[in-house]
Amino acid sequence: MRNHALLISSSVALALVVGITGQAKAQSAAPATPAATPPAATPPPTAPGAAAPTTPATPPAPETPPAAGPASAPATPPAPADAAAAPAAATPPAEPPPASYFRIDHDYQYGLQLWAGATHSLGGGVGLATDIYLAEVEGGAYRGATYSWYGEFDIGPAFTFGPLSLTPMVGAGFDWGAKHANLINGPQLYTILNTDSIYIESWIWTLLYSPFKEAPSPDIFHTRDWILYKVSGTIAVGPQIELWYSLKAKTINGVDYKSGVTSLPFGGHVDIAYGTGNTLGVFLGYETNKDGRDARGGNAAVGRFTFVHNF
Repeated sequence: MRNHALLISSSVALALVVGITGQAKAQSAAPATPAATPPAATPPPTAPGAAAPTTPATPPAPETPPAAGPASAPATPPAPADAAAAPAAATPPAEPPPASYFRIDHDYQYGLQLWAGATHSLGGGVGLATDIYLAEVEGGAYRGATYSWYGEFDIGPAFTFGPLSLTPMVGAGFDWGAKHANLINGPQLYTILNTDSIYIESWIWTLLYSPFKEAPSPDIFHTRDWILYKVSGTIAVGPQIELWYSLKAKTINGVDYKSGVTSLPFGGHVDIAYGTGNTLGVFLGYETNKDGRDARGGNAAVGRFTFVHNF
């Protein structure tokens, strides 16, 4: 009996222990009461006018960026060696400057004279020639002036046929002292033949004063012509003749000008090479016409110094 009572007491005690242990486990597993603050995963509400929430900041990039991955566009391949070595396109040669010259004359007729001219090539042996001519002439001016400051502009085509060149021109003259146009020089013709041993040059002028009031001179035809033999590469010598011919008799400022030959000098001409592009020319002659000698106070000697620089 006593053993039976002990067994019952042990069973009741075991049941009480099991019950207390199970109640303790059940109380530990129950959830805690939720807090009033939302969980951290939920963003807080944005205040009115404030900026919208942003995503977490991106970590700073390293100082040296990593090499691009396969997703990057491939770099441009280097040019082939042949392409790099290919020569540049040939630059067309520069157009040469026009042939030009500067000339100084000092002679028995007009004293000191300055010239400058050029010929612009048009192709095929044809060019456009222009020049200016300046002279300070004593006497023969408008309104009894002592000097005539004369200037002339000429223009015309230039034709070249091997050693032969022909340049017909026409020009207009101005007396700057009288502030008056006073001359048409046309037609003109310049002929040059230049071979290995012979040089020939011829000028023709037609000086027309009559179209202008108070003409200082009658109309005049003039030519000067010389033929030279090239003794060497430095010196050429030969004869020269010049003709001045009055086309119409006229009285100007109380002076009677008759028609016909007014001057006919004849003499010798020497050209000397005077450095690169330079020529020094000398003409010395005798005035064969009496009217020409009288117009110069009975002096028969005539001459001209010329210096030409070709650019």
